[in-house]
Amino acid sequence: CMCISAAVTVYLSKRNYSPITSLLRTIHSKTNRQYDRSEHGELEFVRTILQQSFEENNLLSSRIENESHALREDFLLRALQGTWNQDGEEDAFSAHQISLLSDKFCAVLIRVESFDENLVGSRENSDTQRLLSLIFANIFEELCAASHQGFMLELGAMRQVGLLNFRGAPDEALTADVCSICMKLSDLLTNHFGICFTWAVSEIQSGLQGIHTAYAQAVHAMNYRFLYGKGKSILYRDVKNRPFRYNSAAESKASQILLNYVYQDSKETPAQATEAALACFEISPQDSCEAVQCIKYELTNTVGKIARQIGPSLPEEDSLIRRLFDADTLFDYRAILEEALNQLRQLRLSSHETHTICDKAASYIQDHYTDPNLNNNALGNALNISPSYLSRLFKLQFGQAPLDYLYQLRIESAKELLSHTAMTMEDIAVRTGFLNGTALIKIFRKIEGITPGAYRKLMQNNT
Repeated sequence: CMCISAAVTVYLSKRNYSPITSLLRTIHSKTNRQYDRSEHGELEFVRTILQQSFEENNLLSSRIENESHALREDFLLRALQGTWNQDGEEDAFSAHQISLLSDKFCAVLIRVESFDENLVGSRENSDTQRLLSLIFANIFEELCAASHQGFMLELGAMRQVGLLNFRGAPDEALTADVCSICMKLSDLLTNHFGICFTWAVSEIQSGLQGIHTAYAQAVHAMNYRFLYGKGKSILYRDVKNRPFRYNSAAESKASQILLNYVYQDSKETPAQATEAALACFEISPQDSCEAVQCIKYELTNTVGKIARQIGPSLPEEDSLIRRLFDADTLFDYRAILEEALNQLRQLRLSSHETHTICDKAASYIQDHYTDPNLNNNALGNALNISPSYLSRLFKLQFGQAPLDYLYQLRIESAKELLSHTAMTMEDIAVRTGFLNGTALIKIFRKIEGITPGAYRKLMQNNT
């Protein structure tokens, strides 16, 4: 027995048999990592490999979970937009690891109006939107979890949509629950992050198709933000089926009020003119958003027409017309309309002054075009205005610079003398305000494309 034991011991020693050695072989076969005695001890090497394996496993699990979450969000977004795959509803939800509490849903559309940048971050920071989405998702889903199931999805900059899946209960009770959840969400976000938002709630809908219907209702309700204002709650049930009420006679009256303010030099303030114009439509909280939007566009078009009639357009970089079209609320629209009326009135007065100065300049040139010393400086001195400023205004009104207008008058006079007299070029130059015949020939060829002599021959042949 002792001989056999010794023989087995020698054999196993030669095979280097031990649990650690076996584990090292397994690691090598699975990971192709080779143990190096000069770098690590056996236990340290095994511990390092196991730790790396655990970290890789956790990372892989996190990636799988994130991908699953992304796929679930994509499915819900497509369901909201009505572009989901037309497979069975139960299979569609289970395939994305969503366990429904019932077939009843409600959509809550959220528009972030403002927030405390010291707590959330700057609007210019790209990470701020992600932080906002995280805040909304965590708090909303936690508030829903007490009685129902909630999902918060990001739609874009400062826009979120919450989707609630309810436990069985009457629709009226469920709507009350939604409002309660949104009020709690508003209180928490206002108190802790300074976040103010407008939220629009759909009616209770059923099934996968109902998710799309609920979202469409929430979007329609959010359109009433223009009438309700920012930071309000809007329920679809309160705004649906409102009749379209629009008075074309009121439109004409309001347009006349705006025209009178800009052109008649009335003593009203821009605020008074704006209020008088809007009062023509008798806008009330019970109006449909479509009717109010029509009022907005008609008044804005009137402002645009006035601006085009006056002449120079408003600066592109700060166009009040564009701001009127883009106004989010009736309150904002009223303020921008006041600003537009004030600027249009100032623009008209400035345009009138510009036309008066340019008309004087044109008249002065007509009376003194034969003076060879008449130029921009002489014209500016005569009218007591900067020559460069006058040139800019003159070109804006007449489409050409004062000197071009002067040369045009001189050439027309020269053409008349060339056609009906035998005067020399020097005499014609003196009569028309040119310094000499050479200057006449040069300017004549530039404007008419031929020399004065060729023009005279042409006119003589025609007669």
